[in-house]
Amino acid sequence: MQLIGQFDSPFVRRVGIALTLYGMKFQHLPFSTFGDSDRFVDKNPLRRVPTLVLAGGEALIDSGAILDHLDEVHGRESALIAPSGPARRAALHRIALATGTAEKAVSFFYAKLFGAPLDPMFVARSEGQIVAGLTALDVECAQRTSAW
Repeated sequence: MQLIGQFDSPFVRRVGIALTLYGMKFQHLPFSTFGDSDRFVDKNPLRRVPTLVLAGGEALIDSGAILDHLDEVHGRESALIAPSGPARRAALHRIALATGTAEKAVSFFYAKLFGAPLDPMFVARSEGQIVAGLTALDVECAQRTSAW
């Protein structure tokens, strides 16, 4: 398997962590979505990371879809997320908070980096969303009662 993307991406990092925890061997190709996207556009026309190329050449895109595949291969009963019920829904909620916050932070970073001067209301709203997401995630993680 080949994992395409740099570990500074929270989405690439979460896939890399899962692969490592599952003990799955993979080659890391730290291609940039900006400077190196021509190197993997044939695998992912969106030129986004992560992209996971399986041994047979099939490419999986989007960290959620990749993790679902890895859980299936590893076995749902010993996956990093509960297989069903309230524990699964709670984990999916925490995952949604984490990925939603990461998506907001990444888009805000790029808006600041490449955009025109930003409206102060947009800045305040974006920063508020990021802080609120992280705060909610901290609270929910502290309330966990199981390994899931």
